[in-house]
Amino acid sequence: MLKINSYEFEIKFSEINFRQRNYNGKSYITVNITNEFFPTLVKKNIVYGSCDIKVDLENIKSIDDLVEKEYQGQIGTIHISVNNDGIWETNAIEYFSIKFVKRENKNLFFQIMGKDFIYEDSSRMISLYTTSTSKEDLEKKFSLKDFYSQIVQREIGQSIITKYFIK
Repeated sequence: MLKINSYEFEIKFSEINFRQRNYNGKSYITVNITNEFFPTLVKKNIVYGSCDIKVDLENIKSIDDLVEKEYQGQIGTIHISVNNDGIWETNAIEYFSIKFVKRENKNLFFQIMGKDFIYEDSSRMISLYTTSTSKEDLEKKFSLKDFYSQIVQREIGQSIITKYFIK
């Protein structure tokens, strides 16, 4: 269920991708939940769009570390983009709470609440990407047990981005 300004929207698709990065000697995991929602009639206007939710978390060693945990405050950003009868509108929410309820195989269930925003659903986990240079260094900071050992690497500028996919 997705509610924006008390209006309920049906989800077209939703997915979760993870990003691992190092900053000031600490490892951070960003949980990125992306969705699109179907058109709905709101006050005589057709409204549809998408949400991009990014949550930055420290001291997460595996996906299972998220389960049954709740985070709140300025932990990331919710970007909402809606097409309101042909006109695109955007909004950002920087103070919100997220609870990771449970995990079933590749699906992670969550509850997100912010100002005029409620999102309770599950999303399929897709991948983890990082610019950490070696698999061994990454495994010291984040478990790769849920990911295929086969990787995809791309060189972008001075960085090598490595992507691992969920098994």
